[in-house]
Formats: sequence, C-alpha cells, structure tokens
Amino acid sequence: MKNMGKRIVAVAMASVLAVVAVAGSAYAYFTDFVKTEGQRELVFGYSTETHEDISDDGTKTITISNTAITEAMVRVIIFGADMDDPQGLTEIVAGGNWSDPKHASDGSGYIYEYTKVLAPVGQEGSTTEPLQIKLNKPEGQSGLEEFQVIVIGQCSPVAYDDNDRPYGYIWSN
Repeated sequence: MKNMGKRIVAVAMASVLAVVAVAGSAYAYFTDFVKTEGQRELVFGYSTETHEDISDDGTKTITISNTAITEAMVRVIIFGADMDDPQGLTEIVAGGNWSDPKHASDGSGYIYEYTKVLAPVGQEGSTTEPLQIKLNKPEGQSGLEEFQVIVIGQCSPVAYDDNDRPYGYIWSN
C-alpha cells in the first residue's frame, strides 16, 4: 500500500508538471489580441455598362463606363468585324489605351482590352476612350440591312502583377 501512495503522488506531480509546461503557451494563445482603430469599408461588387452608338454613316462607337464604386478593368469582344469579317467591309479603330487585338480562345472574334484602370463611378477616368468600328459600304449598297457586328463588354476587378501592371484577374486569356 505504501508503494501505491508513492505512485499516486508521482502521477499527480507528473500531471501538474505537464499542465504547467503547457499553460504558458495556452495562456498566451487565449490572451493575445490586436487593437485597431477606425474602420474601412470593403466593397467586392463591380459592374460596368457598354454603350454602342451607330452613326448615319455606319460607324459604331463603343465606350464602357464603370458603374461601381470600385476600380475595374474592361475589355470588348467583337464578332464579325475587321479580321473576322470575310467580306472586308469593316475596320476597327482603337483609341490610345485599347490594346492590340487578340484572338478569342474559341477561335472566333477578337478581344480588345482597355489598358488603363477605370476609376469608380463619378470620378474622372470612369469611362473608356471610344473604340470605333467603321463600315466601308461597297458601291451601290444603300443601307446596313445585311450588316451585323456583335459587341460583348466584360469587366473584372483589378489585380496587379509583380511589376505593378494592372490586369483583370478573372480573364483566362
């Protein structure tokens, strides 16, 4: 029985020693905190509007406006014009901040990316420079009855690469 008492005391002392060894880090974990002041609203929404105006001479002018309170990157996919036009009736005139065209990943249409970040709505720089599609009507054709160009405007939140160049991070190409 005497040995049994020593065993109980030894187990109790080992338990206390184990609790004391872990208690320091557990106490630090549960009492650590960070103090902050002020607040900042995080906004995750983004949206844009694509505007297409067609003049009497058949020139389609495309602009995109940021309608959100966050910055955005935009691009336009154009089907049936310029290099994608088998009849050669169209010509795309891109302003200074529109990129050179890239072929869409599915092989149809061309992508023009706006290389500047669009500012939030209501601020200067929240609308792109115009991108124009000019129609070169053949001799003798009076109207635009058989002419169709499809324009798809896209937007993305802004991300930055290692060299601080902005890009739309949800685009795969």
